[in-house]
Amino acid sequence: MLLVVTVTFGITLASAWGVVWLLGRFVSARLAIGAALALMAYLLYTGIDTMLVCSAEATYVAPLPGNSGEGSMIHACDGPGGMIAYFYSVFLVPTALVLLGVVTYRHWISKAEQKVQS
Repeated sequence: MLLVVTVTFGITLASAWGVVWLLGRFVSARLAIGAALALMAYLLYTGIDTMLVCSAEATYVAPLPGNSGEGSMIHACDGPGGMIAYFYSVFLVPTALVLLGVVTYRHWISKAEQKVQS
């Protein structure tokens, strides 16, 4: 399941970077860098939001009337979905931010060098 999430996230990231590349190639380098920075800000937001949602307090569910027992606690991000959420926010988002940052910086430097040469 984590492999599927990682591959899907990689395809999404590659598609997003492809759009940024097309913007830089055919429209404007500044627009491409702005789009990459906006994408990085969105990834950072989703990673932080996921961590905040997953660190929420547990919800108490009272037992049904007439049943014995103490009720139960439902924890946020518990189970397989929670594992994927933590994997996304702890591993995939920082990796994507670093990779996008490096590629954006290299793109920015190469555009600056092309400007100086021409």
